[in-house]
Amino acid sequence: MSSPKFLSLLLILLLFIPVNAQKPYDGPIPTYVQKDKKWIYRDRDGNRVFNREFDEAWFFNEGLAVVNQFGSYKYIDQKGELVINISYEKAGDFSEGLAAVKLPKTGYFYINKRGERVSEKEYQTLGKFKNGVGIGYRDIRYYLIDATGKEIAGPFDYVDGFTEGMSWFSINQQFGFVNTKGEIAIKPVYKNARSFIDGYAWVEKPDGTFCLIDLKGKEVTPAKNYVNPIRFPYQTKYLIEHTKEGSTVKSRDGKTLLKTKYKIIRWLQKDLFVYNDGKGGGEGMIDIKGKEVIKAGWTSIEESKGDFVIVQKNSKYGIYGPDGKEIIPPKYDFSWTTPVGTFMKEGNKYFLYLEKQKTLGKRVYHAMPDVPWQFTVPEGFGFVQALYLKFFIDADGNEYIVRDVYLENYKGPNGKIALKDAYTGDLYSDFVYDKVGIKGEEMLPVMKDGKWGFYSLETYKETVPFIYDEVDAYSFSHGLCPVKKNGKWGYIDKRGVTKIPFDFDEANTFNKGEAIVKIGKKKYIIDLQGKVLRQDNYYSDPWAERPEFNGNTLSGSYNLEYYHVIDSPYSIPVKGERSQELDEPVWIKVTQNSISTRYYHFTVESSGYHNGQRVYNLERNSGNNTYLMFVFFGNGEDRCAFMTRDGMVVYATAPMQFGK
Repeated sequence: MSSPKFLSLLLILLLFIPVNAQKPYDGPIPTYVQKDKKWIYRDRDGNRVFNREFDEAWFFNEGLAVVNQFGSYKYIDQKGELVINISYEKAGDFSEGLAAVKLPKTGYFYINKRGERVSEKEYQTLGKFKNGVGIGYRDIRYYLIDATGKEIAGPFDYVDGFTEGMSWFSINQQFGFVNTKGEIAIKPVYKNARSFIDGYAWVEKPDGTFCLIDLKGKEVTPAKNYVNPIRFPYQTKYLIEHTKEGSTVKSRDGKTLLKTKYKIIRWLQKDLFVYNDGKGGGEGMIDIKGKEVIKAGWTSIEESKGDFVIVQKNSKYGIYGPDGKEIIPPKYDFSWTTPVGTFMKEGNKYFLYLEKQKTLGKRVYHAMPDVPWQFTVPEGFGFVQALYLKFFIDADGNEYIVRDVYLENYKGPNGKIALKDAYTGDLYSDFVYDKVGIKGEEMLPVMKDGKWGFYSLETYKETVPFIYDEVDAYSFSHGLCPVKKNGKWGYIDKRGVTKIPFDFDEANTFNKGEAIVKIGKKKYIIDLQGKVLRQDNYYSDPWAERPEFNGNTLSGSYNLEYYHVIDSPYSIPVKGERSQELDEPVWIKVTQNSISTRYYHFTVESSGYHNGQRVYNLERNSGNNTYLMFVFFGNGEDRCAFMTRDGMVVYATAPMQFGK
């Protein structure tokens, strides 16, 4: 007999597998915002539905959705208002007016939409309320629960989810059927049983033969050794038998539909069947007319949720059409079918198969994370993971995530530059720019037709017109940027509004609220309002203080992961300063010519050893202008630092105390 732990897990899995086609989801879609690490709700056009944000958010069911705020679960309506403001430890989706919840130090019980407790008892697991009945597990047994919270049937060793008003159950290794009223509709006299589909269910008799029964328990087919009725219970449409000559396929009323020389081992989908040649050549596929659609030679041929099949040869997977023609070659490491569609795995990358286009999507995913049992992802949506990010996608490949986008320059055939997402490859502009400068405060200087303007990395639009002759290399700081027009320098804000007049012969980016400007041959220090604070008698270029190397003398590539940081951009860390553990590790890829992190990509100007340290000087026109160079402490890779204009940011693989 199966263990209670296994049965509990099986209940969770089976109760939430949709049997019938679901109504297309038309509610707000939970969308992850990477920058804020929060969830919001958007419609399919990308418009935000309401302004509230959450630590966790799930789909709406019956007008309510489960959200997590500050570590506890609550329910909101489609306006974003809290309608059940009780702090649950666990909470599930509403179904037929009830939801399974759990408070700290309690088991699971049902509540109604007013947040009122309905269940009389508490359970270790409690399934979604469907077809007028719920299934609860307590004290190593299963029970049926009605809409008032009362137990109406049980205990059972196991009871499955209801289809067509019936559920199979087991007691003492005997199988029968119970209806939604809690009545034993078909006595437990069978050795095994499966769910009703289209009014029929497979049962296994004590002598090991199989037959179909109807909803009244009448055996409607002869008891025989049919092919795989328990393993593939959905094939109630056909009766498959092996003969000396091959196989026969009959309808439920006994009419012979197909006689074939092939040994059919299962019904696949539609009117297709899988056979095995029996000679070690593997599996093939035939149709209801006996025509060989896919020749034998495959390790397996499996069904899909679309108009295609999954083929496997040895350890590689591909996709074929129902006509036997190859769509995706069998070169992938695994195939994974989900409510949103089929994914093909290559290495550690998953690609969604886009059935309409008959191709794999370009988006790369790195895992198919499990959905917690109490939640439902609607048909046509999927839960995916890219790097460490988890979010939802739909069957067309649309992603419901607001990413932190790193835009890189991409030169087109016309010689002009476009802005491309370094991760997804998406173009965020046309090929129209002559030059692209260094971003500052999410503003990117771009040149078009010989004039400079600005592109916002917050709105992904051009926000400042192309009217400037020059911009400062360091771009925006303190909300202002020095720009040159008609031979003079001034300062503009992110809307392009002049904030400090064009009175200067030279102007530099603000640092700590002050900037160096030049009028004639004299230099001055001004504040953010343009007021002169004092005359500047000293000016140095921080980039000139870096060590000098003759070219890139270092080689090799490194993929490094750091878990701790001393982030001190305005003063060099002092002895005794302790590191902080990061919420998420920082990955740094180092090659001879580039340094890349999650947010930045730098071009290496030169490299070498300086004072026993491995040092990479970074070019000014790449990455973020704060950083001057990248340093490994000594020859080890357990610590490194980005040297900045004002200090350094130190990363480490383990906790550290600076100066030790």
